[in-house]
Amino acid sequence: MIICADDFGISQSVSDGILELLYKKKLTAVSCILNYDGNIINQIDSLLSFNSICDIGLHLNLTSGKPLSSGIDKSSGLVDGNGNFLNFNKLLKNILLKKVNIDILSIEIEKQLNYFLLLTKKFPDFVDGHQHIQQLPIIRNLLPEICSRIFKNQNFYIRVCRFPIKQSIIHKLKPEMILGSCLIDMFSTASIKQLDFFKIKFNNYLLGYHNYNKEFFFEKVFEYYLKLNTSKNDIFFTHPGYIDQDLIFRDTLIEGRKTNLEFLLSNKFEDLLGKNETKINKFNY
Repeated sequence: MIICADDFGISQSVSDGILELLYKKKLTAVSCILNYDGNIINQIDSLLSFNSICDIGLHLNLTSGKPLSSGIDKSSGLVDGNGNFLNFNKLLKNILLKKVNIDILSIEIEKQLNYFLLLTKKFPDFVDGHQHIQQLPIIRNLLPEICSRIFKNQNFYIRVCRFPIKQSIIHKLKPEMILGSCLIDMFSTASIKQLDFFKIKFNNYLLGYHNYNKEFFFEKVFEYYLKLNTSKNDIFFTHPGYIDQDLIFRDTLIEGRKTNLEFLLSNKFEDLLGKNETKINKFNY
């Protein structure tokens, strides 16, 4: 199973926590958010030193902070009057109402992909999205085409949010976990169809949804998902990190990050992996 930490670069303390996990070999994938530039520039070399043990990818962000592209205004359907990205609900509404400028959206996606290349001097091992926006209508059509054009014959995959509903019911996952995972899974079938068309690799299942700011027994969350007979290309996504003022200003997911981090750093993490005969791995091509 792939253990992926999202949001490297959203704040220094979050990135510090992720680097600590990498040093202790607790992660096999890290997803980088690039539009909070000052944070990631100072820590990208440290992250890249772990590329032999973990996949390093782009966390495409269209719902938090400011675009990397210049000159985007409210008429694009992507930002507010202050030039900040719209939140998820407003972005989705504009997408469904066809109020998003596709040309400007394409430019911003390409800008973030190219910035990853500039910063890391390498192609991303994978691409996913902040708040799973890579699966939304329009974006799920544009992203595979742009990636195919820029990456050409490189090995990479795009994350999908497919969820094993039958298995989760059989193994009695909490109803709120099943419901939340199913909502995320809603757009996965259409996304997979696009990825197949462009012959792009993707993961099997995406596991790990829970209420980050209410569920403080993360050990139990992890244990529940391990019951689903995980495979090599299943991804367990998580949001570990320490807390600082930048994080508090930029995101709503705060205390849950510390809970995730503390569990992954603990011996209980390895104990549960061993008990369930689960090994952690990078993406298997």
